[in-house]
Amino acid sequence: MIVDPRTANISVFVSYRHRFMYFPVPKCGSTTMRTVLVKLYGEQGVQPEQDWTGTGAAPVTDAAWFRLTDANLPKFLGMHQGFRTFTIIRAPEGRLMSNYRYRLYVYARFFDKLTYFRAGMFKAAARLKGQDGRRAQMARLWSAISFGDFVRGLQRTGLTWDLHLVPQALAVRKATVRFTDVLHLEQLNEALPETLRAYGVEDGLLAAILPLPSLNATPKTALAISEEDIEVIKDLYFLDYAEFDFGSQTTGRVTA
Repeated sequence: MIVDPRTANISVFVSYRHRFMYFPVPKCGSTTMRTVLVKLYGEQGVQPEQDWTGTGAAPVTDAAWFRLTDANLPKFLGMHQGFRTFTIIRAPEGRLMSNYRYRLYVYARFFDKLTYFRAGMFKAAARLKGQDGRRAQMARLWSAISFGDFVRGLQRTGLTWDLHLVPQALAVRKATVRFTDVLHLEQLNEALPETLRAYGVEDGLLAAILPLPSLNATPKTALAISEEDIEVIKDLYFLDYAEFDFGSQTTGRVTA
């Protein structure tokens, strides 16, 4: 179950109209950004995600999503020279809370099979009653596995079994990508419009995406987090804390 974001397939959004590229990092606002980008260019203006092989005609739409391999990334970048590039990062504790809120069932399926099985029974029973089975399943998992249990479980299992958990530093550290901007999710409402405006996106289009949608968001106040949890998270994500400044953000925009 080892996954390596440095060799996994890469998803990238390309704006041909405004000459920029966005590289998503898992659990760092990528769902929100997909919604924003459709609002920006319209459903018909964004070509659906497709595998890129280096051949074929250029899209006739304003923008497009592509899936790349690590091997063909340099060629792809070479064909888009002069395009600005950005990505979004997130404070590790907030990112891990989001993983707990939305990915706990995957953790339980691999590492706490009994709890996963019991939660599945709650899911089935809820469906028989015409209720939301997934909600019932997750409620059972959250009650049986606390956030602290999840954090200490990751100490035992490591982070490399799910792409959503691996350190952001590994996902961002592409030797052939030089990001024009690295935005912090916590300040995205201010940082994204500023960045897109710098890329030439018109104010009228920016007005269409504001306020930014808050999808899959888990505020820190939604979960109890102890000082011990924080110390474990700092140990688990030491690469992220070393690579990025999560403690003294002032503008929400970091120029790489």
